[in-house]
Amino acid sequence: MVKSNLKRFSYLLNSQIIRDFKITLGTAIGLMILNIFWFIHVFNGFLEGYLENLKYQKEILNGGVNTFTSFKINNNGMSISFILLLLLCFCLYCCYLWFSEFWGENKTSYTLLNLPISQKFIILYKLLAAFFFYIALVFFQILGIVIEYFIFNARFPKEFLKYESFKELIIYSKFSFSYIIPDYYLNIIWLIISLIALVLVIFLFSLLTRSFGIKGGILGAIIGCSLIFVYYILPSIMQLYSVERFFWMIGISIVYIIIGWFGSNYLLKNKVHV
Repeated sequence: MVKSNLKRFSYLLNSQIIRDFKITLGTAIGLMILNIFWFIHVFNGFLEGYLENLKYQKEILNGGVNTFTSFKINNNGMSISFILLLLLCFCLYCCYLWFSEFWGENKTSYTLLNLPISQKFIILYKLLAAFFFYIALVFFQILGIVIEYFIFNARFPKEFLKYESFKELIIYSKFSFSYIIPDYYLNIIWLIISLIALVLVIFLFSLLTRSFGIKGGILGAIIGCSLIFVYYILPSIMQLYSVERFFWMIGISIVYIIIGWFGSNYLLKNKVHV
């Protein structure tokens, strides 16, 4: 029984990834290109001023910017607004994972919900598909940093350029993506648990909307807003120390994982209709 469930689970996950491959690839590449164009825009403005200053004094200017890393750090690296855009795309995809099953010409909800497989496996394969999408987004943003690195080295004045090793570039990538790539093991725990909580709450919102219409969507939105409040805003109001904030976020994430998991499982069993 377990072996057959795992086989069906593997098939469903593989099918979901293949079915959404164009969406995943298109979104990841689109965000990478957008970030590269923004980098070029900022770099052009910086370089114009840098070259203008070189006409008057032949020395390293602008705060000693002479490496790709120093330029990115001095220009705020990856902006918070872009990280929010990336997370928005991730959240929309999590909604799409369920909405695509129930709406549209190619809806597959009847087949999915009548498969001889436990509902928890359905939720789990959707969760892993969401993580695959997230990993794809992050991978292409790192690839974008590598492309930006070569653009910087090709256009920066050679007499003032200090080359960096690939190792240094990787270290910078971790710094630049500190919000979405863990830099040590405690952050790995925090990131994974937080993402699971986020995904399951979005799943719960999607299934509430399917089960109860607008009223369910409003309830799901309230649950999502409560997560944002107690996870991000409340720790600042309470003025928690870093260690306290870490354990607070882990604890809150676990609470919402339980709510999202059991709530989604209940709705799939008893309320969702095809």
